[in-house]
Amino acid sequence: MTGSISAAASENPSKALTEEMSKNSAESFIRDYYSSMYLNSEMNLESRTLYDTFSEYIEVKLDYLNYVTSDVENFKVSTELKSKEETENGALFTIWAEASFNYADSGVPAGFGRTAQVLVGNGNKIVDMCINDGIEDCFREEGIEPSRIIWSESATAKERVSEISFCKQSFIKYEQEQMNASKIYNEAVPSLNFASRLAAPSSLTTAQRNKMVTYALNNVAKKSPSSGNSSLVSTYWDFSQASSVAGDCTNFVSHCLLAGGATFIAPADYKKDGIKLYDNVTKKMYWYYHDTDNRANAWSDVETFYSFITKNKGKGPKGTYKVFSGKYAPNHGYEAVVGDIVQISYSGNGIYNHTMIITNITFENNYYYVHVTGRSGSNVIGDWYDKDTKFSESQFVDDYKNGTYRSIHLTSLT
Repeated sequence: MTGSISAAASENPSKALTEEMSKNSAESFIRDYYSSMYLNSEMNLESRTLYDTFSEYIEVKLDYLNYVTSDVENFKVSTELKSKEETENGALFTIWAEASFNYADSGVPAGFGRTAQVLVGNGNKIVDMCINDGIEDCFREEGIEPSRIIWSESATAKERVSEISFCKQSFIKYEQEQMNASKIYNEAVPSLNFASRLAAPSSLTTAQRNKMVTYALNNVAKKSPSSGNSSLVSTYWDFSQASSVAGDCTNFVSHCLLAGGATFIAPADYKKDGIKLYDNVTKKMYWYYHDTDNRANAWSDVETFYSFITKNKGKGPKGTYKVFSGKYAPNHGYEAVVGDIVQISYSGNGIYNHTMIITNITFENNYYYVHVTGRSGSNVIGDWYDKDTKFSESQFVDDYKNGTYRSIHLTSLT
């Protein structure tokens, strides 16, 4: 990590001071951005940003995010410099940001981690910022392109602002659809009680589910998590370090299963047999990890993980598909329970991109809310982790006009 000022700057006190000021500007901008999102505090954008169109983008974005986030208490946010790069349009800072808080209505402790980019130009003015808030930053998944400042292009900037405004309307529509669906369901099946609409029977004990949840909450924010079961997997390897893998999400959930007592499904020589999908003779799928070169696809791949668990009829983790939305009326029930798995398709095209674990379910304002915990790892721009966050507020959840979701109700781990 390059958190200190450069050697050249240290030889020039004036340059060193300038570098330190631009770093402070970048980090304070990120902290103020998240404080404004959750506490509705003033950012004073005009004096801090280089382009008026960029200021408008931030204002509209925060207006949307203020609307969709819950009231929180004890909000704290901290930042840490990860790297710095000199570019033709200013200094590009990559920054870790971590926040902790609790939901006002329930007192549930929660938090998140993001890896953000901030481009700082002359006069410590913010030229650009890239934070994946799960709504509109998909247009530049690789982060900021310092050679192409989109806020100097009025047409592109207006398009970004329009997209965010549409997201707010989509969220309002989604909320209304949720309420209508609950009302229709309750009228159609009034004789069913809450318990009868829960997920399929499960052999998992409360203790097993609690171990999974405890592991998830204790490790999701760590840059170097512990193994879910050190006797099976000696150390935790963050898959976001691999350029060929999108992130660490499914690997993390696999370790959660290990923490609950899950057993491997693996060939006898799995410690030296390479990356496997299934047994070529029996077609039985595998789920195991020894090292990066000796593992099952299902250990870290979103779709293969789902196929393994929902099709597995033998030993090892098993589960069933359930429809999922994350928010339920009291008489509607919910299709998943604490310790179950949630997956997200960002585009809604049937290809799922992210895996998380349910770590809490709270009741507020006449609704049940599902809380999720998941990570992509600290080596990606954007989402790092969400800790016991309401599903609809997770930054992994894309805007409601595109995303689709499913859950895996776990029925066994052994």
